[in-house]
Amino acid sequence: MKFERRNDVAAVVGFSPNTCKKTPWNNPNVDVFGINEGYSFKWWKQKPENTAGWFQIHTRDTVLREKNLNDPKHDEWMKQEHPFPIFTQEEEKDFPSSVRFPIEDIIKEFGYYWKSTLAYAVAFCYLAGYKKVELYGFEMASDSEYWGQRANGAYIIGKAIGKGLDVYVPPTSKLLTGIRYAYENNLIGIRQDLETNITSIRNSMNTITSEAQSFQGRYFLLQELVKEFPDKKEFKERLDSISEEIKKRDNLLSLTNGRLQGIQTAIRIFDTYDVLESRSVG
Repeated sequence: MKFERRNDVAAVVGFSPNTCKKTPWNNPNVDVFGINEGYSFKWWKQKPENTAGWFQIHTRDTVLREKNLNDPKHDEWMKQEHPFPIFTQEEEKDFPSSVRFPIEDIIKEFGYYWKSTLAYAVAFCYLAGYKKVELYGFEMASDSEYWGQRANGAYIIGKAIGKGLDVYVPPTSKLLTGIRYAYENNLIGIRQDLETNITSIRNSMNTITSEAQSFQGRYFLLQELVKEFPDKKEFKERLDSISEEIKKRDNLLSLTNGRLQGIQTAIRIFDTYDVLESRSVG
């Protein structure tokens, strides 16, 4: 694998706001790596010239998809030239900074079990010769991450540690944490996690509602324009487009509300179980 590291320490930064802000930004003694659309978030502080590399290992179709919620212009960013390599599945001519990810070397050293960019990044840092890798912005706490990516991430991190790599995870991160089986009761922690999820969902619902109201205002305005200028085809097309966006927000709001109700029900069940257990012990 060909990659010239600048330092002995690497920092890989994910998306979770819980710990990403603790990244040692622009530290001359740490090689900072980003992933996917991380640059588009307000908390990203690393200067391009100080960035060691980037991981965008998804398929080309995923990279170029139109409806990218993290950054709608991610495809444009990929087509720009950057002062650091962007590791992709294949070297792409229209991605001037793309460098083929050394998947064969990674598999040869760590095997065939891969479920996340985090796992690939840790393995890469080991093969690049880093003595220590620091992981910021990785929680692996959401449903999709927890059931598939969390176990794999822990597995690859464990293998890398076994091979001599020093791996640092911030104390407040949920990565590599959990109750001590048979020794600890983490019921209170579980309830707090549920409450945190409720707060997050309500924030999401507020955002969705605000977006829907914004689209609704545009819709009413365009309705008047269509009445005033019935021959203007572009007004009618834009009206139809905004109507679709409103429907999407309504559907998303309904799904999010259903998730909220599910978690609230889980808390009620949890509290009932906790009371019954306390009585049985007493």
